[in-house]
Amino acid sequence: MNDAEIRSLEIRRKALELFDGKCEELELQKILHLLERNQPDLFEKVVRQLEADNGRWSDSSGFPNIRVQRDSKERVQTIVFEALGKKKPDGNHEILSVTWRSDHSEIQWVESFTKDLLKRDKATDIDIAE
Repeated sequence: MNDAEIRSLEIRRKALELFDGKCEELELQKILHLLERNQPDLFEKVVRQLEADNGRWSDSSGFPNIRVQRDSKERVQTIVFEALGKKKPDGNHEILSVTWRSDHSEIQWVESFTKDLLKRDKATDIDIAE
């Protein structure tokens, strides 16, 4: 198994633990945010692997399926983990779902806002410390 396959399986297992009540949602969120920020190329490979692995295991395994939404530049915006939950009295299963949202666009906005602000301060020679 390559690194993307290993990480993909770890993330899917973490989602399963979340649905089983064995971990908090924050743990899954943290794994994805750190991977996106610190290893963006690997993050993209892992997401593609998550998508490719949909349906690989039977529903009885409990492993969730993944839906990925991308922006116009094909960057990952959301990842939705979905699995079958307990059986309802009507015979249908409840759908368990958790959504991870990228904060890439917010970080990018703050960085560009800060750069613009610094440019304006330098242009007017305003000392921020005053």
